[in-house]
Amino acid sequence: MSQKFDLSIVNKCSMYCFLGGGATAGLMHGIVKEPWFIATLIGTIGGTLWFALCVFSVWLYRKRRARKKVVKNGVMNGENFI
Repeated sequence: MSQKFDLSIVNKCSMYCFLGGGATAGLMHGIVKEPWFIATLIGTIGGTLWFALCVFSVWLYRKRRARKKVVKNGVMNGENFI
């Protein structure tokens, strides 16, 4: 089986490298289109958002628990502010 060599790809890459894209820019453009890279990117973003949601939930829980403790002890009654 003989494969045809497409010179237009070489010309585009050489022009891109000449304009300052660098040799790795073409490689990165190819990697970004790979299915495994897209899945990894989505998983990383999803994991980061999940972690942020968990941290926010813990912060909110602790804040509400502290507020309940203060209200229960009677520190924040309306009488104290008059």
